[in-house]
Amino acid sequence: MTTHPPDIEAFSEADAGELVAEGLAPITDVLPTPLPMWSLACRGRGGGIGLAPSWFVVVGGATGHGKSLLVSNLCVNAIRNGLSVGFISTEMTRQEVFARFLAIVSGCSVRRLEPGTLFQQSTATEAVEVWRSQQKARWWFDNGLPHSVRDVATSLKSMAVDHRCKVLVVDYVQDVGLEIEHVAQRSQTVAQMLKRCARTFHVIVVGVSQFNRGQSFTARRDSPVSEGLAGGQWENSADQVILLDQSSYEKADYGTKAHTRILLKKNRHGPTAEIPVTWDYDNLRLSERSAAPDPRSSHGDRS
Repeated sequence: MTTHPPDIEAFSEADAGELVAEGLAPITDVLPTPLPMWSLACRGRGGGIGLAPSWFVVVGGATGHGKSLLVSNLCVNAIRNGLSVGFISTEMTRQEVFARFLAIVSGCSVRRLEPGTLFQQSTATEAVEVWRSQQKARWWFDNGLPHSVRDVATSLKSMAVDHRCKVLVVDYVQDVGLEIEHVAQRSQTVAQMLKRCARTFHVIVVGVSQFNRGQSFTARRDSPVSEGLAGGQWENSADQVILLDQSSYEKADYGTKAHTRILLKKNRHGPTAEIPVTWDYDNLRLSERSAAPDPRSSHGDRS
């Protein structure tokens, strides 16, 4: 059997020219995040503005601690900035997701937008009008079953190629690829598929990862990311890992809001960060709270 040597090339002057050209190229199709500290930490092709095309981002946390709400705020930002969104949900319907988007955009109570005794037609009409006035892109939704690796890959390709979505969301990644029995192998296969999708179609892919309730992630610098990410497969594949720090959870304003932290625990394109935030449970909006700068956040760029 003939063995071919690896294709190794020396760095050349042409490569240097390409590096300069890329550095001078305009920053396009970047997704501003809902949090200024997070956006500022998105260096490289993110330009300190937000998430860049070809990045794979993992958002992790325990059940009920705001993972999907964080991603909903991110999607709203995308649509407001003219970036189309493709959304795959393994748990929510299209109307449930849309009600969240409407609440965030309009500031109306999400309970007034959901079916049931609290639903108000006037509130829904008002919210839809605000949505139409701010909508600069479309969004597509897929909750079809089953969620095999091939099914999800096909859906993501269709959203990226046929519908020109610039942001693709998979919520939850643990529900994808259940045809693969071995958990570690499943995690590796799904993570690599999502990363490959981001690179191939030059889009931002966001995977939402659910941890067990017993797992807590604190603001310690040495707190392990991989303990909740199926042996580190998600951490290894991701450009960024965002964790919701439930240990800092504190109710505020008679229980209508909550203060907590969002941890940018891995960042391949800039520094890590600990971001104090406030959740508004009524309209589901997420906002950054002012805090003294953490000196640790200004170092530790990852390459």
